[in-house]
Amino acid sequence: MCRSVCIRIIDAFLSIILILLTLPVQLFLVLLILAVLKENPVFVQERGITSDSSRFVLIKFRTISRKQRRVNYSTAGKNNFLSYSSNFEVSKMMDLIRRTGLDELPQLYNVLFGQMNFIGPRPLMNEDLALMEKEFPYYNNLRRSVKSKPGITGLWQIYGSRAEGVENLIHYDLLFEKNKSLRMNFKIIAGTLKIILTASNFDGGAYHFHAKSRSSSELIISK
Repeated sequence: MCRSVCIRIIDAFLSIILILLTLPVQLFLVLLILAVLKENPVFVQERGITSDSSRFVLIKFRTISRKQRRVNYSTAGKNNFLSYSSNFEVSKMMDLIRRTGLDELPQLYNVLFGQMNFIGPRPLMNEDLALMEKEFPYYNNLRRSVKSKPGITGLWQIYGSRAEGVENLIHYDLLFEKNKSLRMNFKIIAGTLKIILTASNFDGGAYHFHAKSRSSSELIISK
């Protein structure tokens, strides 16, 4: 309980500081997205840990147009979970925003409002939540046991892989839940900064994470 209160206070304080520091960047991105996409630069999307837990409305910068956002999800098997194919090409500028995670900046407001933490499990879109509940009930029930709030960044976001499916996602969720610590948080922050600075593609798949065992908190990071 005390740990949760401390994290909430720290996250609220840091979110205010970062909102103020990044405000010029946010304003620039608003103007840039308006010029490129000619649409509302901010979009909101309902997400959650599962279909019935930690649901909230996530805020992001738009990097593809409404017309472009026709994504086909596959339910062929566990290795296709979280994977998608699309019939559009993202412009180089919008792709850079996505790869550096700058489109995630509005989530600072989600942290400020207490809907997210800086570090935690990845909140999933309704399509993935429905797929997980229908096709992967075992992993869906495991994810229900996760008590941490969704995070802007986290183990799976940095070290996981979309290509390895739902088992990979739940592995990182449970690993984080069992081994939450300042040391792990610092490693996640370091991995996040590396992706931002190198534009290595945020949100699962940039690097692979390995642990000595499924219960280990010792992180070994490699490309």
